[in-house]
Amino acid sequence: MARVYVGIVTYNSAADLPACFAALKQQTYADVQVVVLDNASADESVDWMWQNAPDMKLIINQENVGFGRAHNQLVAACDLQAGEFYLTLNPDATLMPDYIRELVRVMGETGAGWAGGKLLHKDDNQQPTGILYSAGQGIRRDGYVLNIGEAMPDTALFNQQREVFVVSGAALMIRTEAISSIAPQGDLFDEQMFLYGEDIDVGWRARRQGWHCWYVPTAVAYHRGGKLNAARRGQALGNTYLSVLKNAYWFDVLTYNIPLILINLIARTLLSPAIGVALIRQVASQAGGALRKRQPPKISRAEMLGWYVWTSEQPTTQPLGLMARIRGYLSKSKRKAVLGAVHDTQ
Repeated sequence: MARVYVGIVTYNSAADLPACFAALKQQTYADVQVVVLDNASADESVDWMWQNAPDMKLIINQENVGFGRAHNQLVAACDLQAGEFYLTLNPDATLMPDYIRELVRVMGETGAGWAGGKLLHKDDNQQPTGILYSAGQGIRRDGYVLNIGEAMPDTALFNQQREVFVVSGAALMIRTEAISSIAPQGDLFDEQMFLYGEDIDVGWRARRQGWHCWYVPTAVAYHRGGKLNAARRGQALGNTYLSVLKNAYWFDVLTYNIPLILINLIARTLLSPAIGVALIRQVASQAGGALRKRQPPKISRAEMLGWYVWTSEQPTTQPLGLMARIRGYLSKSKRKAVLGAVHDTQ
């Protein structure tokens, strides 16, 4: 039986840990080792884990180094051997008992490099809402990520086991051989990306190296997630641009992506100057590093273009086109302005 290492990065996660660890104890797969890295939490996260999860392995950082760098530390600490697996698990996610077993089974049957299950929303009280968070993910030519089924009711439509472009990093399993292929220097996650989008970058890189990803609906997890403020949304968008520069094919980078990125940066600066300026600084300072990290692809551009088309055909509530996204952004900004005006009059 292949060992599965479950890597959890905590940062002020004390409220989520009881449900997360209780679910891990119920896993039906026998050979599981939990490894945790705490990113300098100021709450009771570390104390809770010492008292309630004595079988885990814990690394404590003195500063918050971000999601990707922390997982890279955990991967290195695991000393993964051939045939083993690493599962990235967010502390606000709870796995159903067969989650790990089902992913290992399907990855064994299909030879997939990485896989993920059906992610459903739960509320702040750890209660299921019946609404999907993600049934796999797709990506558009501009690097925009689509969560299949996002904010839709969980129906039979999402019960089909199939290959997808990528899956969410909230509960993603990847095999040792895929890690070695895309991260020969040990940098599974791009440490330039402090937070958000690094899981998409990993999946895109793995896809370019010829690895396949599977969505496994019989592996079910509940994920609370969080709401991004303006600064975090800007950071996520900047990481998207960096991932595009690393992973899009050169023809697309030069003729499509760079012009579109420049247009987006100008538009963001006009709509939200603070976010736009921060984005420009982030991209300008890190674009060179992203370009230097490009790896020669093992699949054709035509195959990748096919995945972009596939993405546009997937069910979701997310706006797909650029203009639709801009209208959504303006609508949110307008609602915030109205709410702010109402608040000022009270």
